[in-house]
This record gives sequence, C-alpha cells and structure tokens, in this order.
Amino acid sequence: MSNYFLQMYLQWRIEIFHKEIKMFLGFEDVSAKYFSSVMSHVHWVYCAYILLNSSPPGFPVGVKSMAQKQLAVNKIIENKGLSAVNQLLTQAKGTQRLKAHIQKALIGCSSSKHLVLCGLPGF
Repeated sequence: MSNYFLQMYLQWRIEIFHKEIKMFLGFEDVSAKYFSSVMSHVHWVYCAYILLNSSPPGFPVGVKSMAQKQLAVNKIIENKGLSAVNQLLTQAKGTQRLKAHIQKALIGCSSSKHLVLCGLPGF
C-alpha cells in the first residue's frame, strides 16, 4: 500500500513540474523551423527549472513557489539594470553618455518592429 502512495506522490510531482514549466518558463512558447531548435528550447527550459530550484545566489531565503522565484529573478534583473545606469551616471560626463546610449537605443528601436530598449548597458 505504501508503494502505491509513493507512486502517486511521484506522479503528482511530475504533473506539478509540467504545469510549472508551461506556466512560468514558456515551455509551450516555441515556434521553430527545425526539430533541433525545439530540442534546444526544451533543454534550456529544463536548465532554467533546475537553476531556479537550486536557490541561486541572490535569491531571498524562503522563496518556494515558481511565481515567487520568477518575481525574484525579475527584481534581480531590474536591479542590475538600475546599477548599470547608476554606474554610467557616476562616470565622468555620465549624463552625456547615458543620453547618447538612449538616443542610440531609440534610433535602433524606431527601425525595429517592437519597442525594446536595445543598446543600453544592463538592459
């Protein structure tokens, strides 16, 4: 009987794994021409899952759910972007350099189909 419960528990963990990689890591969000590209996407999603569940450095203690982990990663990325802007502003002629980076990014974005800040350090 205990073997049955163990099997059910493992099956439940597998179902939770599939739900989390679909909801939070974009497992189903792949459109590729070649099968090898799809396989690469699957492997990268699995790597991301493993990394998020291994409590990487910079993660707050006690983060359990995948949604909380995703928010923590977004906050880390945002802080790195702000740090890069702060570092640029503290350099000699930092405001002029930041203005040049922003203008370069805006020129690059005006020719692209989507509005993404490209060319800024840390973004």
